[in-house]
Amino acid sequence: MRSLSQLEQEILQLPIELRISLIQTLAASLATSFSPATSADLKTLLLTMPNVGEDADFTRVIDEAREVELSD
Repeated sequence: MRSLSQLEQEILQLPIELRISLIQTLAASLATSFSPATSADLKTLLLTMPNVGEDADFTRVIDEAREVELSD
């Protein structure tokens, strides 16, 4: 079985798009796991998350749209 640090290293080696997709999937899974009756607020839940990765991993990727020629 892999250790947590080995798993972290494997995740950090994934392309950024795949890491974002993984985070979105985990967030959706967690959102369905917590009922509205949960006593912890969002700030408390976020503070319980481990501090791993670099802030740059979560920067917004600006999608430069391709140029399109419109015909008359």
